[in-house]
Amino acid sequence: MNKSWIIYLSILALVISKVPLKDHKSYSKSQNLPLLNAFATDTGVIHMRNKQILGFDGFNVDVDLSKGPPKRSDYFPFNAKMRLALYTSETLLVETGSCCSFQEFFCGNVWTGCKGNPNDRVNFSYVNFDGSGYQAKVSLSLDYNYWSLSSSATIATDCTNEIYQSTYYGTYGLVGMGVKGNAANNLKKTNIFSIYVDDEALTAQLHFKKDLNFTKGTEPAAVLNTTADWQLPNLHVIQVGHFDYTIYDYHLMFDMNTDSILFPYVMFDKVVYTCLKGYGVECPAGSFTEPTCQYHGEINLLPNISFYYGNQVINIPPQIYVKNGTNTSIQASITLKLTLSATYLKYSNHVSRAYYSHVVLGHTFMRHFYTVFDATSQTISLYDVNHPTSSSSEPKGFNFFYVLLVTVVILTLCYCKCWKKQKAKPNTRNLYSEEPLMIDEPELPRLTSDTVVVCFPIKKPRPIFPTVQEVPTNRPSYYAPNYHDYYPQAPVSQ
Repeated sequence: MNKSWIIYLSILALVISKVPLKDHKSYSKSQNLPLLNAFATDTGVIHMRNKQILGFDGFNVDVDLSKGPPKRSDYFPFNAKMRLALYTSETLLVETGSCCSFQEFFCGNVWTGCKGNPNDRVNFSYVNFDGSGYQAKVSLSLDYNYWSLSSSATIATDCTNEIYQSTYYGTYGLVGMGVKGNAANNLKKTNIFSIYVDDEALTAQLHFKKDLNFTKGTEPAAVLNTTADWQLPNLHVIQVGHFDYTIYDYHLMFDMNTDSILFPYVMFDKVVYTCLKGYGVECPAGSFTEPTCQYHGEINLLPNISFYYGNQVINIPPQIYVKNGTNTSIQASITLKLTLSATYLKYSNHVSRAYYSHVVLGHTFMRHFYTVFDATSQTISLYDVNHPTSSSSEPKGFNFFYVLLVTVVILTLCYCKCWKKQKAKPNTRNLYSEEPLMIDEPELPRLTSDTVVVCFPIKKPRPIFPTVQEVPTNRPSYYAPNYHDYYPQAPVSQ
């Protein structure tokens, strides 16, 4: 088989093996719900994918914005992509397309159960943008059995645009997962939900339960008392190796829409340009977004970054805050997954005024922990994550079935090609052998001096003999038909 075809098919096998399984394998289509074309689920397990657009991360989740519960077979869902906001109880939908590239949601759409008064103005704030709008009663189902919006949503009509326009591209808004006020009624049947992020931060799962199959043990590494918006107020101490500082009026929260760890200005300056510098990390001045720094040594020799909150400690080892931190070789330079956030900066460094004093732990941190949010005790529990390899977790892009199928096809093609060549291959016995050469003809009788040879013109077969100079001149003519057509100088039988 042509080698180039083998290469092409091998590349195709690798490409297909990276194609993930269908996004909605556990959605209503497989659960035989009345909404056969709905993307929202009723299973309590929601699969999310990191839609990386132009380098910006964010896990999209499917929701149903249709009015009323799914009770009729003729009911049509309003499928929409949204993002989770773990740090607030406010759910946001955007009515203007000029707000951070969100998709436009029209409250007056006949298929949606949205009712509100645009004249009742309210202000809102999220981690990297803020704005104004109005409150509306919106039908929104994240899971038909476990999470439906009972509180009002904010319909944005105006917002700041200090961040990259592609940050929230293709989504309709943010689902607030906090339990403040009426938002506590959004959770149905259970007061617990949890987040699992795979080890490559390509997929994530939202569970409305605590599943210890995703943890390495039954005891959490830390149990953190939080507000109803899942924020940790008033951090006490930050420690980096043998450096420690007492901090005041700083808070901590989690956000799945960034892959970095965001620090306020003063804290970023101390951690990067004072503490880590004491361990040989030299970062260029003015580098505020995931700086690449000079460092000669092993990554595991760098210190932990630890936050002390009450009697609990949140440890961030270098394997988390250094890009490719599991590398054990000696490095010449490293990239820190740390970013400065400030209200006066733009794009990935911008933070709204309501969150300027917050440390934000993005999914670069969350993929190392199985995070459980308990609305009853109002706590967040961090378990050391166990990234499962069984079929219980959604595949991370590798599909063994596709690889096996393509491999079988390649081997079959190779076998068929080789079989055809072998079948068409001529008899290659040594021409100098004393045995007669047979070319799919019956054996010819041996001739004597009394035999009369009569030659009839026939279609000349394709020559298979070597050049004339290579054939012995004393070879008898009866070894092949029409021998003199190819070798006229050979002796002729009388």
